[in-house]
Amino acid sequence: ELDFIRNGDLFDRKEEITKRIQALLVELQQSLKAHVHPQELCAPEHTDFVHGQLVRGERFQQRPYVYLDFPKFFSRQAMFTYRSFFWWGWDFVFALILSGPYLDRYKRNLVKHWDRVSDKGFYLSIASDPWEWRRACPETLALAGQSPSEIEEILAPMEFIKIQYFVGLDHPLWIKGGLVEEGVRVFDQLKFIVAK
Repeated sequence: ELDFIRNGDLFDRKEEITKRIQALLVELQQSLKAHVHPQELCAPEHTDFVHGQLVRGERFQQRPYVYLDFPKFFSRQAMFTYRSFFWWGWDFVFALILSGPYLDRYKRNLVKHWDRVSDKGFYLSIASDPWEWRRACPETLALAGQSPSEIEEILAPMEFIKIQYFVGLDHPLWIKGGLVEEGVRVFDQLKFIVAK
């Protein structure tokens, strides 16, 4: 423990890495802003398609994190966001989180065009709230192998949808680059859920 305490350099390194992640998320926000066409999406009025929100914190389940919500809308009645979430020591996650008055429409779109996500590495959160971020969790359901009717039954009582794509820390994108492009690609694959 004393050896660990003496190693103050690890905090400098953590800060350097965190700033790089933040810069990557700013780049992703700019790419999404140029790429997303709000008029094509069934989003709540006043959804932010311009700025989004970049958040940095130190203690989500005792680990540091950084995330970007873009586009973004949160109220007591509805959620509409594409969250790109870096959680220290876990996966990098791209997630579409939805609730509110258009929820039934989103569910129908997902079931109707099930083939667009069924075997593409996506996961559905079946947790009681949308703030579970672990892939290896009983409340994170791999979509591969599920049928549209099974998903329709699972979605029926749910008060939100959260579809996730995980980029593990052992993924080649961490070495060769391309996380920004991956974030845009994942959004493109999911936008049919919120299409008009």
